[in-house]
Amino acid sequence: PPVPAPASAVGRSGADAAYALVASDSCAHFGYLPLATAAECAAAAAALLPAGPAAAHGNKFRDVTDGCTTFGSPASLLFQTDTCDAAAYGEHCGACDAYFPCLCAVPPLPPFAAAAGGTCGTAVRDGGGGGYRPVATLEECRRAARFL
Repeated sequence: PPVPAPASAVGRSGADAAYALVASDSCAHFGYLPLATAAECAAAAAALLPAGPAAAHGNKFRDVTDGCTTFGSPASLLFQTDTCDAAAYGEHCGACDAYFPCLCAVPPLPPFAAAAGGTCGTAVRDGGGGGYRPVATLEECRRAARFL
């Protein structure tokens, strides 16, 4: 059976979150970055998968997106580059899904952001989840005003 994953991105629980699990679209769709190395992939799996990956899978799949993905239960970890065959499996190349969710890097948040709705901790900005706190001092407010 596939690893249960939501139909969106999860993983950012605060400003210091480093990785996200994406089960639809792509890492870039949610403002995340693809992982570039097998070592980064293993670190993301250790952070995101409750029991960690069962094993790193050495096979290559022509119908699975390149990058860092996980599959199965217990989860196996797959990192591959230049393997997905876009001519034969174009709809799979570059796409994360519930069977092969992608592990992605979360870029650092900018120091300040304006919350258009909700609260600083929950407001969605640029496809990512909140992670901010309200400005607390007059000096911090001045720095935020200069930044924004």
